[in-house]
Amino acid sequence: IKNVKDFPKRFREKIVGLLPEEMNIPIEMAVDLIDDENYWKRCSLHKYKNCQVVEHGSSWKQLFCEKYLKEVLEDFDPSVTDIEELIKLLDSVRVKIRSLSLTQLPSHMDLAIIFNHLNLSSLSITYDMRNVGMNYERSLFGMKMADCSSLSRCLTSLDSLTYLNLSRNLLDDEKLRMIVSGLAENTSITHLDVSHNKIADRGVRALARL
Repeated sequence: IKNVKDFPKRFREKIVGLLPEEMNIPIEMAVDLIDDENYWKRCSLHKYKNCQVVEHGSSWKQLFCEKYLKEVLEDFDPSVTDIEELIKLLDSVRVKIRSLSLTQLPSHMDLAIIFNHLNLSSLSITYDMRNVGMNYERSLFGMKMADCSSLSRCLTSLDSLTYLNLSRNLLDDEKLRMIVSGLAENTSITHLDVSHNKIADRGVRALARL
């Protein structure tokens, strides 16, 4: 037997109920083998605070996967973790990921890595940096031109993303115009948030032409 679903129904809930909520098996294996919502609810409530399941398709499995991936991406360090390991994780959870809300992305990875392996409908991303303390550097914050270029290239081919939030990213006119060049070829996005940035007249005019 390779899958919990292969067990007779009368044994299924009992077997999954015996599994600890600490998620002591690889998430790639758990996502593939376990669909029981009660199990994913136990794991979610054990690991995360403020679990609003309605914000994750009313699915506890989706909630756990989206919060888990959020943590991985926000803490990803290519000097510590091989990018192929990240791609393996993205591929294993992609069926349960619809929305991502990232409050930091210190790796400044090519966003194609995310978009090529997920089918997102919603993305909120802020290039912030938590817990910097005395190591504060202004350069650690905000989107760089390379980030904007990466996003712009992705936007030209995305057809599932409908919500994009880029607020609080220190976007100026030049960076916004780079992003707009990709948005001009995108037909799926219906909601765009670029509030709390450094956008002036040239950036506003670029947005108005969309």
